[in-house]
Amino acid sequence: MARTKTVLDRFWEKVPVLGSDECWPWLASLHGLGYGQFNIGRPDGGTANINAHVLAYVLQNGVDVPKGLEVDHLCRNRICMNGRHLEAVTKKVNILRGESLMAKEARMTQCIAGHAFTKENTYWFGKNKNHRQCRTCKRRRDSEFRSRKRAA
Repeated sequence: MARTKTVLDRFWEKVPVLGSDECWPWLASLHGLGYGQFNIGRPDGGTANINAHVLAYVLQNGVDVPKGLEVDHLCRNRICMNGRHLEAVTKKVNILRGESLMAKEARMTQCIAGHAFTKENTYWFGKNKNHRQCRTCKRRRDSEFRSRKRAA
């Protein structure tokens, strides 16, 4: 009788395990965001797709992803399964490590005019006070606006 492959066998046959510092690329199905997906059996006999990098984290660390955290790729390679490249972090940390415009702006330490984003020189605004402006530049723009308005 043919031996049925285990979940571990099925998972690792889709990952070439390379050097310990190299990315181990997922060679199977990807979902719309470019992350690997893996089909796993459910206790009720059905199946479910899970993110392959999450399973890689669990398998290599021997623990579930802690509640409230998600698995981040330190290498920024969404198909990497190397446990040394995976870390459980908060959603905020994961987003801020990314390459989105929001993440890049959040990492800025000074405005485009070169003024430091210090506590005293940063104006926070928006519904959740999650947008910022340089106070020095804001004062200059407001002054210019008032001057133009008076001249009109």
